[in-house]
Amino acid sequence: MSDRPAGDDHRAEIDDEFADIDDDQSHVDPALAELESGPPFDGSDEARHAAELEAARRRAVSRRSSRANGSILAAAMLGLRDVLEGPKKETIVIQADAPGEPPDVDKLGLQAKLEDGRRAVGPPLDDLKDQAEASRRRAARLRRRRKRA
Repeated sequence: MSDRPAGDDHRAEIDDEFADIDDDQSHVDPALAELESGPPFDGSDEARHAAELEAARRRAVSRRSSRANGSILAAAMLGLRDVLEGPKKETIVIQADAPGEPPDVDKLGLQAKLEDGRRAVGPPLDDLKDQAEASRRRAARLRRRRKRA
């Protein structure tokens, strides 16, 4: 009697078929057998390994020189661009003369008329600076009181 559970007869037939295939090694391709067993050992592994290392070193040197060549080529192309197109032109800032001294924005603030007729008004910076300093002083006093308590 089989030690397999009942109802597993189909699986048993498949296992038997594969067992027959595994036992029959005459159909194995010789190239496949060589791949499975690995290359034959002939003692030249060290020489082959040394040759591979030397080839890797040459590739690394070649890679470094190609980077240098790329940098040289890029510099040459930038030089050609400057010769053919001329140097980049700087944007000219338009300046106009105004009579008198400019207004002191820190003391007077900023007032400008907008295109739609409204006016934009900015407070004097000195006032803002004074307000910020007062706020800092109040915050420092509160911190000191909290530390004492």
